[in-house]
Amino acid sequence: MSGEASIQLVPMSAAQLREVAAGAAVSIPGLAVAEGALPPPHVALRVLRRLELGCAAEWVLPLMIVDAQSRTIVGGCTFKGLSACGCVESGYGIAPSRQRRGYASAAVRQLLDRAAGSGQVREVFALVAPDHVASASVVAGAGFAEGPCIIDEDGERVVRWTFRCTAPLG
Repeated sequence: MSGEASIQLVPMSAAQLREVAAGAAVSIPGLAVAEGALPPPHVALRVLRRLELGCAAEWVLPLMIVDAQSRTIVGGCTFKGLSACGCVESGYGIAPSRQRRGYASAAVRQLLDRAAGSGQVREVFALVAPDHVASASVVAGAGFAEGPCIIDEDGERVVRWTFRCTAPLG
């Protein structure tokens, strides 16, 4: 596949997240699932905890990246909670068998559209491992600016990429 993939972003339900968190097989009517496309159990647990703490679902629920032609879930993307200052972290992952086909680029662009269109976000950031050239290429191609190396909440060294939203804040 050349260029940017044709995708849809489909929110996971809390019930589907609980299945993923429990390590159960998740069946999603009308969609096939590529191996490795759904979030790992620890990510599902983190999202469920954030929902229990009152985080708005639109800023924490994973979105399944669905290939529009094959109706296959090829990965996922998400925001990781909106801060009071209007900053939100984005993240994504693509099933290994579906990488390098434009899915991540298409998903990141749709996430940016959602953030800018919300009127609540002034900055989207992504944390990328310094040696992860493909992810750096995805965010750079979407218009993120490379920032400093920092240590993330897991103690990993990452580069903080930022995208400034131009839509007026509400």
